[in-house]
Amino acid sequence: MTKRKASSSLTHSSRLNTSDQISTEGRKEAADNYQQRLRKDENSILKLIRPLDSERLTLAQDIVDTAARLMEEHLGAAPPSQNQATDVIDNATELHPDPPMQQSDTLADPGTSALKAGNSIGNSTLLKDTLDEAKEWILWQSIDNEKDMYSPIGAFIEYVALVVQEILTSSSAPTSNSSLGRRLVLPSTDTDYTPIDARDRVRIGMGLARRRLGDRVDVGRSYSYYDMLGIIEAKVEENDEGFEEAFKKLLICTRQMYQQQHHLSFAWGITISGRDVRMCHFGPDKAASSLPMNVSTPEGRRAFIEVLVHCSLCEESQLGRDTSMEYLPELNCWKIACPDETGSMGESATTQDYYLVSVRYQADRMFGRHTRCFLATKDRPTVEITDTSPLIPTVVIKDSWVFSKRNAADDTRDEVRLLKKIKESLSAHTADKDIIIPEIVVGGRVSFQWNGKWVEDTTSTMYQLSEADSSDASYFRGHHRIVMSPIGEPLHTTKSAAEFVTVVCDAMRTHSAIVKHCNILHRDISDNNILVVRKDGIARGLLIDFDYAIDMDQTECDQRIEMTGTGPYMSINNLSESKVERTSLDDWESM
Repeated sequence: MTKRKASSSLTHSSRLNTSDQISTEGRKEAADNYQQRLRKDENSILKLIRPLDSERLTLAQDIVDTAARLMEEHLGAAPPSQNQATDVIDNATELHPDPPMQQSDTLADPGTSALKAGNSIGNSTLLKDTLDEAKEWILWQSIDNEKDMYSPIGAFIEYVALVVQEILTSSSAPTSNSSLGRRLVLPSTDTDYTPIDARDRVRIGMGLARRRLGDRVDVGRSYSYYDMLGIIEAKVEENDEGFEEAFKKLLICTRQMYQQQHHLSFAWGITISGRDVRMCHFGPDKAASSLPMNVSTPEGRRAFIEVLVHCSLCEESQLGRDTSMEYLPELNCWKIACPDETGSMGESATTQDYYLVSVRYQADRMFGRHTRCFLATKDRPTVEITDTSPLIPTVVIKDSWVFSKRNAADDTRDEVRLLKKIKESLSAHTADKDIIIPEIVVGGRVSFQWNGKWVEDTTSTMYQLSEADSSDASYFRGHHRIVMSPIGEPLHTTKSAAEFVTVVCDAMRTHSAIVKHCNILHRDISDNNILVVRKDGIARGLLIDFDYAIDMDQTECDQRIEMTGTGPYMSINNLSESKVERTSLDDWESM
């Protein structure tokens, strides 16, 4: 049993409400997102973590059966049936069909390994001690405030990890699949703490992270935001108010997971109000929470066990991991696959691998494009990257989730398409040949392996929406990745007022040329979108980020339908959501 501890530097009464820890803006943003973006009791999200492989799904159910049986025997209650435990998701919309059952020589009797391991671990002193601690939460014993909840909640999760560990590492466990997608899900032993890589002093309730099979369960763990699979926030009140407060805090903290994990496509989290457990999913535009799983009942306990087991056996992509990015420990760097200009990274398209040097820009919002920028090189390192043998960047990679058309060929606002048009159009005008514009190396929609097939990484894939939902274009985003040059520096790196004016004038000269010769309107002029490029010691201006740009030659482009841009720099016309057509004057007002 793991000794859990809460930080002693802050009293219980001051947690959550101190103004110097959670800004007024952060609390207001969380409250707005709770009201506007949350889809409550959407139990279909639980199917997003269900193992896709038929063998793993069968194995998962055997582990759930074993864990639920042992827990109920320890509690002295009758174990629930599988049907009872899954009543909570019977009314859920199917997100994808059940994986087809396949014959397998290695899984002729799928319950054998779980039964043997279950009989063995059932006599474990560690398991019994862990269950004894979990009982304090299940039976609500000696709990006066939220701090008292975390240790038994952690024990419940550790108990499931012990059963998973025993079964998956037993000699009789199925071995037809690789170890990919098989992991332990373990809570932090630190509770009510500030992660070491936090950008503020906000404290999380408890962290949840992946760990390798074979890692010890009974040791201390303190997770950073970079490590986390998700965050757990608990409240004593077993009602809607308790859930609301826990969810708002989860929103505030999960934002930092996006900032620290550059390979995170979407995020998971858990709220606990009293003994009601809800799994929460965070996508680019919306959040969803499951129906409550009440652990005071056998059915609720089994449902929560099933969630944890599925998280242990599903694919990394189902947990939000961008599998087109891979860490290479032998080289101490990340490899990132980039689509070529022909479109996505599917079987019919080629990809190019790049090696990350550094993260120039991190995702800084809970919802939206989640734009990240990396400095990278195409040359694979030959030795481990260190301070004394660094990589030299040659390109910048922009990674973002942007509003798109479902068919990439119809996406007239695609940034790759717009930048290619700009290059072709400006090349015909000699007076503007010295203008610096982003040069595309490769780019397009990202794809990944999903249940053995290549699929485009879009919100449709993320949620597995049916064709009947195709009219809901407001939530359709595509995962785009573009490799570009030259590499610029932030506007604040200008060395004098004269240099600053030169850089800004360069950028707006580019803007005017693009409007005049290409009929493309940028619509997001801000300090972040003007960079400094130095050539032969001379500073020049580079206008970037055409995610919000429109091609006014396209008849379907409506210049009035949306408020776009960066808040502090929007024109009055834009801020007021006027029906007056947007023009280049709005961009000049932003400047």
